Amino acid sequence: MKILKPTVHGLLDYIAVLIFALAPSVLGLTGTAMFVCYILAAAHFVLTAGTKFPLGLVKVIGFQAHGMIEFFVAVFLLVGGYFLGGSAAGKGFLIGAGAVIFLVFILTDYSAADGTA
Repeated sequence: MKILKPTVHGLLDYIAVLIFALAPSVLGLTGTAMFVCYILAAAHFVLTAGTKFPLGLVKVIGFQAHGMIEFFVAVFLLVGGYFLGGSAAGKGFLIGAGAVIFLVFILTDYSAADGTA
């Protein structure tokens, strides 16, 4: 059931950027978990801003490619969170973020080639 349209997906992406950027301070994450959060905040911003969909700024990355990248990020976080999270809070956050990104991947309608549907 693909209930998320490109604009809603874009809003969720920008919220994810903020969450990744703020998580280390709010949750007290340090070390690798902190580094992963900051890298993912920057990477997710670049991915979202560069996607061909209503909230993209540069529009060079296809919406379906965007989805595949998010799929791999979700799998990375779901598996890597156990090894990279460090503290219980870090592991919980990274694995939880992976689960949410995977859920958004499953629920998004990527059928619009340019993300304008």
